[in-house]
Amino acid sequence: MSITSSPTSPGTNRSVTWSFGVDQPATETCSLARGATVLSGPAGCSGSASYDLTGQPDGAYSFTVRATSTSGADLGSATGTYTLDTAPSVGPPTAASPTTTSTVAPTTTSTTFPATQVGGRGSTARVFTMAGGPPPPDITSAPPSPGKDPAPSWAFTTPPGTTTTCSLSYGGSPVYGDAPCGGTQSYDLTGKPDGDYVFSVFATDGVGGTSSTATSTYTYDTTKPVPPTITAAPASPGNTLSPSWSFSPEAGTTNTCELTSGGSPVSGPAPCAGGAGYDLTGKPDGTYTFSVFSTDQAGNVGDPATSSYVLDTQPPGPATITAQPASPGNGTHPVWSFTLPPSTTGLCSLSIGATVVYPQASCSSPVTYDLTGKADGTYVITVYARDAAGNVSTPVTGSYVFDRTPPAAPAITAAPATPGNGRSPAWSFTGEAGATLTCSLTRGGTTISPAATCTSPKSFDLTGQPDGTYTFSVTATDAAGNVSPAATGTYTLDTVPPAAPTITSTPGPTGNDLSPTWTFTAESGATTTCSLSSGATVVYAASPCSGSVSYDLRTKPDAAYTLTVVATDAAGNVGPAATSTYVLDT
Repeated sequence: MSITSSPTSPGTNRSVTWSFGVDQPATETCSLARGATVLSGPAGCSGSASYDLTGQPDGAYSFTVRATSTSGADLGSATGTYTLDTAPSVGPPTAASPTTTSTVAPTTTSTTFPATQVGGRGSTARVFTMAGGPPPPDITSAPPSPGKDPAPSWAFTTPPGTTTTCSLSYGGSPVYGDAPCGGTQSYDLTGKPDGDYVFSVFATDGVGGTSSTATSTYTYDTTKPVPPTITAAPASPGNTLSPSWSFSPEAGTTNTCELTSGGSPVSGPAPCAGGAGYDLTGKPDGTYTFSVFSTDQAGNVGDPATSSYVLDTQPPGPATITAQPASPGNGTHPVWSFTLPPSTTGLCSLSIGATVVYPQASCSSPVTYDLTGKADGTYVITVYARDAAGNVSTPVTGSYVFDRTPPAAPAITAAPATPGNGRSPAWSFTGEAGATLTCSLTRGGTTISPAATCTSPKSFDLTGQPDGTYTFSVTATDAAGNVSPAATGTYTLDTVPPAAPTITSTPGPTGNDLSPTWTFTAESGATTTCSLSSGATVVYAASPCSGSVSYDLRTKPDAAYTLTVVATDAAGNVGPAATSTYVLDT
């Protein structure tokens, strides 16, 4: 706190101004006094203060400015002095006219000077009349102002050889008129309005000369200040052990703060400014009441402003998870349901391993998370219950194995020979451990056996089904519902026998050739068997042959020999026989 400019002193100016500054946010109060007489303040001011000294006597005036920080700390004061001097300068009397009398006050004082002092004529004396009067009384004490005392009292000194007259006025109107007084004077303001009361005292000498008037202003204030406005309070209920309040009081007041619980003091009362905080470490849960009241400069105490804070440090009970997504699963939007204790809200988060996927946030049941684009793995939901005071319960968790990777295709380990004429084809296969296998059979676009759970081996009944190519399909489905690629196999059902072979050449109907030869053709892809018999006797049993066949009859008797050729297709169907008879005649 420092004064940055002051009026020139001494001076004749009755309108004086001081400027000042402080290096931090603060509230300033200013006052002006002459000796023990307070002429103005203390009153709020900012940056500068001006005063009107009209009607005030010459003398030394003291200006004081004090600063208080926003937290209520005293930042110190600074003072400045101004000497008001309006009396004209008085030099040696001038003998312009030996009979001249100058009267500038109600009384005059005559002084005779020897002629040698004026112009050098020692035989002649001149009389000069000079203006004057007794000096004013000096007010030595005044009531604290502003004040609420209804009997303010002033003390003053009386110049020797004088009497004094006192009065009290309000707003320019007399409250107590001029009356003789001596040394001290008090007045009764009972029933009088608040405001500025001006005490006046002047002296009168023995020849009727009067002094200038000494005055002192008393600000009578019996109105209590308004309660402070609480501008910030802790959230209630709450679990902070360091609650604090902020408030805005009436300008120029001091403030007192207190914290109680159940009518018992916890802290204070103690001075405070702008705000107050308290440490409730070790204090029990319960309702705490903050109170703040203001006291103005006159000593009037205002009504308190109050605010309650409920301290609650007990956590609520945990949440209960009532439903979880099927796990493992390949759904990208898993859902959990849960219940909470009464008067609580939920806090949820989702993580995979040490990685937080969705950070903790307010939630309600059911809660869904979007795993689109997320990696496969085990996701863990954590749910807390939070009460109105901010206390958090112990956590409960649930997990979901996210699996979008399909199993490998099953392996077909055995299949029916194809083409074939069997109507109960069967396939054997293996699949990924833990997977469910599904089999189906189709012919072209026709479903013969729809997809259904199956185990190895799997056979199908084709009774009544037409010849054609049948496709077997088997897939594996894992626990998460992912379906593997299909493993397939085909089976061609062929129940139509081939045509009889065509014998294209013979040894003739009769002959003596002991090595007869036949040639023949058969359906493409078919195999043929040949046999030779004579009557009911099989001479050569059926054996594979292809295109031609010869037999050795050298040890055989003359007789009729019959060749039989049979064709068998790839499906195993046996066609009708082609025959040719040769009569051996040697």
